[in-house]
Amino acid sequence: MDRTTSTGRPDLLLKARRVFLKQMAGTGALVGAAAMPAWAQENSPLATRDSPTNEPKIAETLARYATSLMYEDLPPEVVRVAKRIIIDSIGCGIGAFSAKTSQIANKLAAGVSAVRGATVMCSGVKTSPELAVFANGTMIRYLDFNDGYVSLASGHPSDTIASVLSTAELMGRSGRDLIIGTVLAYEVFCRVLDVFDSRPLGLDAATVIGLAATAAGGRMMGSDPLLPWTGTARPTRRLCT
Repeated sequence: MDRTTSTGRPDLLLKARRVFLKQMAGTGALVGAAAMPAWAQENSPLATRDSPTNEPKIAETLARYATSLMYEDLPPEVVRVAKRIIIDSIGCGIGAFSAKTSQIANKLAAGVSAVRGATVMCSGVKTSPELAVFANGTMIRYLDFNDGYVSLASGHPSDTIASVLSTAELMGRSGRDLIIGTVLAYEVFCRVLDVFDSRPLGLDAATVIGLAATAAGGRMMGSDPLLPWTGTARPTRRLCT
């Protein structure tokens, strides 16, 4: 979702986004390449790329962008589209509620309780936040009616909505916060796909969902800018993936 109007702090946010995208284009694929077998790395065109040394780490840039975005920064059209996306995703979930796969996910979620839980759509089951994400995400995705995005790779950014809903509920966030989380998830997912094709690494674009959901979920959780990206944030990361 590109900015179309200036509202107070666009220069800082746009600069942060440009730095992040530049880093993703130059080094982001190497994160995945490090996990490939040696023979795959040797034959990958990404193996010869150099990482920039005079710029912040990708995680830092992404985290600071995620925590600095404000509702007032969003153009009215972006807010409208975010609302439509949320409603559309919930509609997909409602439509899939009776499916056998969805019922299995609901049954699994119903078997777990939590002091600070989140709600499963349609059934109203209160469960742990990560199982609410799992059950709701299963329903949203099951019918394959949710939206898609095609760029260097293709995927379904609305797969992140379940994590945004559950973390927003868990932290008692407002509707505006939910919209910010949705925009963040889409920005990260879509812009990464704009500069990074994971297919040469043997990875589906769905792997980027974890990155996008962590950015949005971390914002909903009110985390320190770097917390969701470090080992000390494992509970937050589990909520968002």
